[in-house]
Amino acid sequence: MRYAKALFLLASAHGTLERVRGEAAAMARQMGAYAAVGRVLCSPEVDPGKKGEVVRVCTGGETSPEFGRFVELVLENGRGEWLRTMCMSFLRLEEESRGVTDAVVTLAEEPDGETTQKLRGELERRTGGKVNMEVAVDPQIIGGYILRWDTYRLDRSVRTSLQQIEKYLTRTEL
Repeated sequence: MRYAKALFLLASAHGTLERVRGEAAAMARQMGAYAAVGRVLCSPEVDPGKKGEVVRVCTGGETSPEFGRFVELVLENGRGEWLRTMCMSFLRLEEESRGVTDAVVTLAEEPDGETTQKLRGELERRTGGKVNMEVAVDPQIIGGYILRWDTYRLDRSVRTSLQQIEKYLTRTEL
């Protein structure tokens, strides 16, 4: 988190936050999609110049001085295996600074547009800001929903309700 915070402060101070956000997102996406990227960046056998080329390919061109130096520092300090996590932490910090919260809503079936909007509205009301909402489908929750954001979890699923009723009934003597 220290590296991500340092990058965030540096990019903020230099007015390059938007550009660095794009570079960090591209890097995290490429490292997530292609394990070989991480292996190349972590390999002591690969020349630093070649590593720089890999970073440029992953980010779509020449990087900002801030992001370029950040990657160099991460690799010099032997933390290449954590680069994707650092980029994702930076993205979370940047979104928090704009009042954006990431959230996941789990439903038993794919929602329609109206349901999605209602859930987004509920999350925005609870968080007090904009929400990047991901929808997951898990038929095992039977019905209802599970909302997750920041450190919160709101479980209004039928499965959990049934489990609580079962627990209560097996505890209580009739």
